[in-house]
Amino acid sequence: MKVYKKVISFMTVLVLLSWNLHSQSGNGSASKKRPKVALVLSGGGAKGLAEIPLLEALEEEGIPVDMVLGTSMGSLLGSLYCAGYSPKEIRSFMTELDLVSIISEWPQPSLRVPAYALTTKNDNYFSLPFSLSQTKVGAAPGFLGDQKILNMLSTYLSKVGDIDDFDKLAVPFRAVAVDVSTGKEVVYKSGSLVRAVRGSMSLPGVWVPALMSDGTYVMDGGLQNNLPVRLAIESGADIVIAMDVASSVYKNPEEIDDFLSVGIQIFNMIISTNAVAQHKLADLLLIPDLREFSTMDFSRPQQIIEAGELCVKNNRDAIHQIALQLEKQGVVLEKKNYDRVSIYDSLKVKTIEKFVIKDISFKEKVPLPSEDRFKRFVGKKLDLATTEKLVRLLDDLRMSYHLASFSFEAKAGSDDEHCTVEILANHYGYQLSKLFFGGNPSAGITNVHTDSGVRFFVVPDFTAGAYLLGNVELLAHLSFGNTNGFDFSILPYFAKWKDFSVRFDAGAGVYFGSLEPATNIIDEDRYTDDDKGFLLHGGLQFRFIDRITASAGIRYDYSYINSTEESISFPYLYFDSVFNTFNDDLTDFKGVKIEFLGRGGGYGDGVPYYSFEIMYRHRFELLRNRTSLGIELRGANVHFPYELNSGYGDYGGFYGMCGYPQFTYKRDFAIAGLTFNQKLFSIMGIPVHMIVQAKAGIKDNYDPYECSNEPSDSWFAGFNSLEQITGGGALYFVLKTPPGNIYFGGSFNSNGQYTLSVGLM
Repeated sequence: MKVYKKVISFMTVLVLLSWNLHSQSGNGSASKKRPKVALVLSGGGAKGLAEIPLLEALEEEGIPVDMVLGTSMGSLLGSLYCAGYSPKEIRSFMTELDLVSIISEWPQPSLRVPAYALTTKNDNYFSLPFSLSQTKVGAAPGFLGDQKILNMLSTYLSKVGDIDDFDKLAVPFRAVAVDVSTGKEVVYKSGSLVRAVRGSMSLPGVWVPALMSDGTYVMDGGLQNNLPVRLAIESGADIVIAMDVASSVYKNPEEIDDFLSVGIQIFNMIISTNAVAQHKLADLLLIPDLREFSTMDFSRPQQIIEAGELCVKNNRDAIHQIALQLEKQGVVLEKKNYDRVSIYDSLKVKTIEKFVIKDISFKEKVPLPSEDRFKRFVGKKLDLATTEKLVRLLDDLRMSYHLASFSFEAKAGSDDEHCTVEILANHYGYQLSKLFFGGNPSAGITNVHTDSGVRFFVVPDFTAGAYLLGNVELLAHLSFGNTNGFDFSILPYFAKWKDFSVRFDAGAGVYFGSLEPATNIIDEDRYTDDDKGFLLHGGLQFRFIDRITASAGIRYDYSYINSTEESISFPYLYFDSVFNTFNDDLTDFKGVKIEFLGRGGGYGDGVPYYSFEIMYRHRFELLRNRTSLGIELRGANVHFPYELNSGYGDYGGFYGMCGYPQFTYKRDFAIAGLTFNQKLFSIMGIPVHMIVQAKAGIKDNYDPYECSNEPSDSWFAGFNSLEQITGGGALYFVLKTPPGNIYFGGSFNSNGQYTLSVGLM
């Protein structure tokens, strides 16, 4: 009986155990994992903006996105979405940001040619950096740099900067790039999110390759995998929704007419080939009609997004079918509020704990600012207001230290409340020689210096030159204009301490043309004469990077005046200094420039020659990158030989008194004024500025174009009329183009004089 009971008990246990196992098996079937949905966003430059409406449509249908894989522009949009931004925010960013300005960044500012006061011998139009020792031409491996795009990414991804595992983002993320050294595809799923996105979007030959934290250089992922559908499947995706914005490579033959357009078309053909091969692998593929747009069409974001909306609308039924398919498989569709507070907005803003500066370049180490420059940010929240100020400082320091990029990234701090900010410096070589071209030509009409009421004038003013760097520098200028000439300086090192240097400065120059006002080109009745001369000089030159240049020494000047067959020669001491924080003298919204030229020595009829000229300009930014107000002061007291052009200062022109053209020579004058600079808009990525000037001035009454007698040596000699005190105004419009600033407008003064001019500065 006991045995029987034991058997019954054993059988009962087996039945219960069997039932329990069956029950667990049934529950397991009911809780089977839902299908994993991957969103694949292709590259295509500006055309990638058409992918934004797809993000919006998926949320409207409630389709959950379990991972995003992106290439190039697709990686940018994907990173924002995976960081927690809503489609509404992403659309707002991409339509409100000045994308043309962000991508139109010179790759690396080279050392400026040593400046001389009150002269146009500079490199303001074009320069070609090179290195003989490195057999290198160009300052960087691309036409466009990444300073702005890096800091833009760091600004909008600062809250997730401490996340180095992309699976831990709000949505898992992958970015595709190509290793420049090996040509192999690189998939980023961890590390710096900012660098991963930057590496994925590097159009070959246009943008510089991206330097990654592991020391590799990478280019645009489109070279190998512009539509990573296969990668999505290999990563575990059950359903792949993809948009290809670059599959169509058709371009009107008339539009393929330069090096850049041909290069971009070749790139488009490459990325189209590797993308089309993966079309059949996607469960849903959208291809918007973007034939009217180009890869670089960043000036038309709204129109491109509208093309994406049309594509989504035409494929809405297919998108809905995906939603129904998921719902049948037990997936709960959660339609998200378009106007919701995004996950990213709900993330904590961290406090800056410290700064760390790193030189990540392959090249030799270069001078960098110290971490003390960023002390004022320590203890502050890394919010948009702080990042905006930080980016402005980084932009200024990048220009001052001639870096390819000087960007920031937020990293993990000592706790969840704090972050460390890394400042990353990249450069492609510091000591680069250059060939350069510059000038300040102008043309227009004026009623000054004419008996016919109005005259047409042309002022040719161009300089070409070479600046060879090394322990012994060579600087040479070839000048064209009213006076033509060639001069050079040899500058061997004397002493150096950090960013300061002292050099010997010795050189010579020859010139010919109009050396006297009597034959200066000011209207159709004047002509360029056959005057000749030469100059010798020797002294010292002091420099702080290229922001401050000061030279002092002795010069000997010889001139032969053809019209009078007179020779004028004399030695004199000189002091020439320039302090300049502007990167663009004409359109920058903030900065200071001080120029001073002092000369003395030699005798004419027992009277020593001397001259002092100074110009001071200071601009204060009122609205960032939009509006500034500036003050300008200029004065001259020139008592060099009155027969020569060098015996006068220029009272007219853009930086002179309103109403007067260039070559309005005066021996004594003073000018004070205000300048208002307003950025109006951009045309095809070219900023258009409006500059308004209001000035007052006083001058002597000696006119070298009319008077043949010798002027008095006293200061403001002959002051006897209120007409010598002048007030005036000017209005100019400036196009900030890559070759230089094109300006046009006019100025007038209280004496009824006016000048309408156009020029390139």
